[in-house]
Amino acid sequence: MTELRIGARSYVGWAGAEPTGSERISWHMTYEVHEGERLVSRDDVRYDWWTVSEKALRAETEPHRLRVLPHGPPEAGLYRVLREKE
Repeated sequence: MTELRIGARSYVGWAGAEPTGSERISWHMTYEVHEGERLVSRDDVRYDWWTVSEKALRAETEPHRLRVLPHGPPEAGLYRVLREKE
């Protein structure tokens, strides 16, 4: 993902995802903090996301007067959900 240095420490993160079902993705994130060459801490996190089609997202948000707008490159399949006035 990224690396950021603040003072003597650097913060590093990695991310990966893989499909684990027809509408499910399993994410794995790793976060590390380094001070010089020394590893100060490391956290590994795993969690699941459930995906939804654009059609299903629109059907779910429409009764609540929310707008669905594409976000990012079309192949990413990402959408923003906004209140009607935004």
